[in-house]
Amino acid sequence: MATTVTLEKCGHNVGYKGLDNCRFCPGSQCCVEGGPECIDSIIDMDAVCRRVSALGLDVTVTISKDAGMEQPSPSSPSQPNVPPRFPFSQC
Repeated sequence: MATTVTLEKCGHNVGYKGLDNCRFCPGSQCCVEGGPECIDSIIDMDAVCRRVSALGLDVTVTISKDAGMEQPSPSSPSQPNVPPRFPFSQC
């Protein structure tokens, strides 16, 4: 069972240099060519974070401020060419 859930406020379109979960990396290093640099979620992730935390479950909920750009935790399987780590916030 998961002990941490990370919610993403936005998704980046460019800068993908490492493999994704399906072991794929687009040659153009972007998801949608000509698309916007960042797509903000229409879901209020801060509210979701507060509501899940209020349930008292044994899980830590964090919010990513730079989706897709964090390195996995030391307990995660290693991934080559992962971009530098960016901060998370916890609710």
